Amino acid sequence: MGDNQLKNILLLDTIGEKTIVGFFDGKKLHMKTLRKASSNKLHSAISKLVSNFDIRISDLRSIGALAGPGSFTGVRIGVTIANALAYALKIPIFATDSLTAQVPLETNKTSPKRSPTSRDVRSRTSDSAKFLEADQYHTITLPASHSEVYSAKFKNGKMVGKIELIPKAEAEHCSVSTKSNYRVKNLLDLILSDKIKPQKQILPLYIKKPNITTSNKKTKK
Repeated sequence: MGDNQLKNILLLDTIGEKTIVGFFDGKKLHMKTLRKASSNKLHSAISKLVSNFDIRISDLRSIGALAGPGSFTGVRIGVTIANALAYALKIPIFATDSLTAQVPLETNKTSPKRSPTSRDVRSRTSDSAKFLEADQYHTITLPASHSEVYSAKFKNGKMVGKIELIPKAEAEHCSVSTKSNYRVKNLLDLILSDKIKPQKQILPLYIKKPNITTSNKKTKK
């Protein structure tokens, strides 16, 4: 990541019931919480947040965003605004999925040059304070509805397989963090550590139920 992108970073988490707008000035992460995602409110929140630091939206150097899965409307709004700003300002977007953003920070920071220790992979948040043993598979989940969750397996901070939509009853023992401010902090960490590649535009990530069809017709022999 270039030096000119190490500050004035806009961060967006619109996947849940609450929307978080973050701004990294190069030294500290500042955040504002909105109860619901709407394009008008989000534009206003972004303008007010950056203006507190005597800069304009045109002074942004890069954008970090969660591409989903999550609230359909929230994901669409966040991705649309991130793409529009990146195009207008000619700046890169750094995006990741919602579940990767919930992997404990120590796991993401583990150096590939050495094996992670138990201390490396202990979550610092109250919501995901469960112990994550190094070199083991772990399931991260995110609420999707009253009866379903988004689920994905991780090992040492990296996703193994893909994100699935499954019933809550089928979810394995997992570490969960649903706080938006935690996801935003983790997103910033992934950006600053060069673990996310810059893009010109991003696509929303929607996870659909498997299309399972059955037939009562007997196969002719």
